[in-house]
Amino acid sequence: MNDFTIDDLIHVYHCGGRSGLHDSFKSYQGPMKYTSFEPSADAFEKLKQEVISTTNIAFEVLPFALDK
Repeated sequence: MNDFTIDDLIHVYHCGGRSGLHDSFKSYQGPMKYTSFEPSADAFEKLKQEVISTTNIAFEVLPFALDK
């Protein structure tokens, strides 16, 4: 768990993010842009339906994986 807060915006990149917001960042209170990469079509559609963005977190999910 992250028990710290930074006033500046942080960027988190979650590869294979079918679980949504990673537990390590759920209690983080600072400003955050969270980008999740999920190539599975079913998991991607499920994540698109979830409302994960909060007052301090801007959540985005992309339907592809990082590759070579």
